[in-house]
Formats: sequence, structure tokens, C-alpha cells
Amino acid sequence: MNAQVETHYAAAGSVVARVRDALVAAGKDLTRLTNEDLAAVSEFHIRGRRATLELAERMELRPGCQVLDIGSGLGGPARTLAEVYGSRVTGVDLTLAYCEAATAMAQWVGLADKVRFVQGDAT
Repeated sequence: MNAQVETHYAAAGSVVARVRDALVAAGKDLTRLTNEDLAAVSEFHIRGRRATLELAERMELRPGCQVLDIGSGLGGPARTLAEVYGSRVTGVDLTLAYCEAATAMAQWVGLADKVRFVQGDAT
């Protein structure tokens, strides 16, 4: 099953390239991206960034807190926690292509020192 998931998400080519190309097509300056610029792409869970912020508020996070994001996808919530709360976040996702894209996006917005993404099976 894991191999099927990996194959499905990697089938269309580089996720990093697709995200970058979509940002350029949307008129974004890749040298001046913000985490919020990426939210529509990388916080594609129900209610997006707003839900991430609401849940994080209830967690009472403080700068330097360690957070584990299981099923981190493209890393939007992880980057949001790092940006807004100063947390250090490790994201785990089944799909290597998503981990690579999440890492690239963290670099694009200057949060690579606060988040890291690793491929793994959380089950």
C-alpha cells in the first residue's frame, strides 16, 4: 500500500517544480515569498491556515517547543507553527516527493532552520 501511495504522488513529476511553476504563473516573486503565499497550496486540509492557527492556539505553544506533525504533506502547518509560535517542527510524511517539496518551501520562506521533513510511515 505504501508503495502505491508513493507512486501515485510522484507520478506527475517533481512536486517542487510543479509548485514553483504554479507560483511563477500566479505572478509571485520567488525571492520574496512568504509562508502565507504558500498556504493555499500547502495547507490543503479542511479550513486551511485558519484551522491550523486555531488548533495551535489551543496547544499553548511557546518558542522552542518541539512539535511532531504526522502526515505533514507539503508542510504548511509545520511552517505556520514555526513562523507564528517559534516552534521547532518535525514533519513525517509517507511520500518522499512531499517531504522534498516541504523542505524546498521552508527554504523559500526562510524557515528551514525551524522545520525538517522526513519520509516515514507513522503507522
